[in-house]
Amino acid sequence: ERMKVSVRYPANEELPQGSLLIRVHIDEEGKVVRASLLESSGNGRLDQAALKAVYVSRFVPFVEDGKPVAVTAAGPMHFRK
Repeated sequence: ERMKVSVRYPANEELPQGSLLIRVHIDEEGKVVRASLLESSGNGRLDQAALKAVYVSRFVPFVEDGKPVAVTAAGPMHFRK
């Protein structure tokens, strides 16, 4: 299943568009416990906005044999206006 994170630009800021690749470690409750960039967008502000968005996101826990388990997932993030 794909990792999906919604990011909303602040109304008064002009952030560039771009894409990056991010890795997240999600605990049994769906909380992000660690996140890192695998591939930068080339813009530090955009990279930081992506990490911030991931840390405040909640995920549906991965279930294995009927029990929630911690997982590591990686996926792209795209910033578009």
